[in-house]
Amino acid sequence: MMALIQGVRILNLISVSLFLICCYHMLVNTQKVPPGGEKVRNGGALTLVPQDPTEDDAEVTVESSEEIEEDVPSMDVFYPTKEWKSIKKGQSVPAGLHVRMNLQTGDREAKLMEGDEESKYWKSGDREGMLNPKEKSFTPQQLKEALKEFKTTKLDEQDNKEREKEVLKTFRKYDDIKKELSDMNTQIKTDGEIVTEMFHRLNSTDLDDTQKNDLLNDLEFYLHQIDNAQVFCNLGGMKLLMKGLNDSLALTREQSAFVIGSAVQSNPEVQIKALEAGILPQLIRLLSTETEVKVLPRLLYAMSSLIRHFPHAQKRLLDLGGITALKGMFPNSRDLSNLQIKVITLLQDLIVEKDFAMSMEAKNTDKAQQYKMVHLCDAIREQGLCAWLPRLLEAPDHDGREKVLQAMMTLKDTCREDIVSANSLLQKLLKEYTSLAAEETEQDDQYFTGIAQYIKQIISSSPTDSKDEL
Repeated sequence: MMALIQGVRILNLISVSLFLICCYHMLVNTQKVPPGGEKVRNGGALTLVPQDPTEDDAEVTVESSEEIEEDVPSMDVFYPTKEWKSIKKGQSVPAGLHVRMNLQTGDREAKLMEGDEESKYWKSGDREGMLNPKEKSFTPQQLKEALKEFKTTKLDEQDNKEREKEVLKTFRKYDDIKKELSDMNTQIKTDGEIVTEMFHRLNSTDLDDTQKNDLLNDLEFYLHQIDNAQVFCNLGGMKLLMKGLNDSLALTREQSAFVIGSAVQSNPEVQIKALEAGILPQLIRLLSTETEVKVLPRLLYAMSSLIRHFPHAQKRLLDLGGITALKGMFPNSRDLSNLQIKVITLLQDLIVEKDFAMSMEAKNTDKAQQYKMVHLCDAIREQGLCAWLPRLLEAPDHDGREKVLQAMMTLKDTCREDIVSANSLLQKLLKEYTSLAAEETEQDDQYFTGIAQYIKQIISSSPTDSKDEL
């Protein structure tokens, strides 16, 4: 501790010395007359007087040497302004000025360039400085007052001991911290290492159903991160998850589909790897054959995550009969479910995605050409999914109705006939939501008002035939 205090004192003394040197150069360079214009007047010299660093009240002072006079060579420097001034013979002219010859007087004249301030560098041999007539210079007395603030802290031996005790109470010893960090380093693992370890555990054969599903649940959490999903996929993780989709246990099939959806979501590299691994055909097959209702939402989630913003996968979906598989999720019974609304919402999102991409992408890009080959609206009309739009309007919750209305807005041209057939139901809903909107205040979010506006737009864009009205 004593060595540390001694080092602090020496460091303070060095800092003060450097400060004095900088101040001296500043004092020289900011004078209106550069060095050498005249003899140094009384009080112009500074003397650094270091004190004994072992003294209790050590400080650094500045003394004025009134007796010191130094002869320096004279050098006349031209001071430019914004107006033309004559250059006297022998004057040193700073660089960067506008110079001309006065033909009437024969004198050379110079002034500042446009936009320049009255501050110029001068140089003569190895001597240089900066001229700034507007800048205020520091006097030796001002420097002395400023240096009075630099004093070393008085620390005697008793103070050092007391301070050491306080430090030990607040902080732990370095050896204790080093040992603790050493123990922690043996336990720290990166996400990539954890995912790799999970892959090998999932690939082992000594896991029971409970352990496997717990591992899939943990894996889903890590694969939300793009880099972790890529590490898992590069290890061959998609093949393991495909095995999980074929597992006899419904919970394992559900968890495997959930992990796939989380891994491929907004991750183009993993989407490509999953498509190449054959995930999409298997998801389509399971959507048509799955008997456990609780597994279907996870399968739809995995398919949705795989094909979004991936036109090539959307084209494959149509070629493999994916719309037919989705239609199979609409039973002939009158029972409505959130799953059916999710299917309609997915199809609407894909149409909106294509329209937006075609408007933003250049028509000659590969992605735009891929979207052109996705004829989703034709497939929806051919498979008869339009007939389900009016029926889904009977959903009991407002959120479900709002999503169906949004889908009807998007599909108003594709499903015009079916939307027209729902005119009476739309009129009924319009009265209901107009009444609810009338009860909303300005402080509300105008939710029911927005739904009423959707209904009005659908009715106005799909007028009924006048013969039907008669």
